[in-house]
Amino acid sequence: METSRLRDTLFYSRRATRENFFLGLQTRPAVPAGLKQLEPKEDERKKFSLVGGSTRIKKGIPQPWRWVEFISEKGLVAMERDRDLFERVKQNRLEPILRFYKWAGAAISYGRTQKLDGTLESEWRRQGLDIVRRPTGGGIVRHGNDVCFTLIWKKEDSEIPWKIDDSYCAIHRWILDSIQKLGIQCQSYDTNEKIKTQGWCFQNPVRHDLISVDKKIVGGAQRRDQETALHQGSIQLSLDPSQMQIFRKSFESIFGVRLHVSATTD
Repeated sequence: METSRLRDTLFYSRRATRENFFLGLQTRPAVPAGLKQLEPKEDERKKFSLVGGSTRIKKGIPQPWRWVEFISEKGLVAMERDRDLFERVKQNRLEPILRFYKWAGAAISYGRTQKLDGTLESEWRRQGLDIVRRPTGGGIVRHGNDVCFTLIWKKEDSEIPWKIDDSYCAIHRWILDSIQKLGIQCQSYDTNEKIKTQGWCFQNPVRHDLISVDKKIVGGAQRRDQETALHQGSIQLSLDPSQMQIFRKSFESIFGVRLHVSATTD
């Protein structure tokens, strides 16, 4: 009986910390047996329904995710890798994935539904830039010193919200937490204004993007089918590969998952 009560106390304490990260509330203590838990207001509950948690977490078993070690690779290889990983997660051949990587060489990427200006494309090729179409949407991104990340999960993996706006909010709040732990000041760009995502991605901040000194530094785009989501993000900061461990630990803490380290995606 005492073991069961201790396990329940640990679970509620962990869940309260995770919920309060999104709700912006103080961490609530564990709830003693027989006392009623104070809940957020109904409008807050509805707005932040993203913190529901999976049944596996409710049983005290963190959902396993795969953490792929940091690599540097050509843009074409990186995009093909993400396409392949998306299909493998979709087919239940791999668990959900988080990976960070850097583009080997300067390059331009653009969204899968976007059409490039022929004159610009010729100029970029003359400059020796690789030009790569992403499997996700969004605008044009110049890669070089930035660090990119990929998240792939299924609808049933409810640690990441399935609703698109909520997923962007959750993912970028995790990135915000990690960047601030590195001592870099930034904030979320919160607006309901609808801005076209065509053109240069980092010239047009949209809701939940991260900005620093009025400059957009983190953006992302997604691809989805009925059951599987792919999120690709770019952090326009020069970071050391060793600093990715800050992002890893923050991800595990915020989403309540366990990341299994993998040197490859096999």
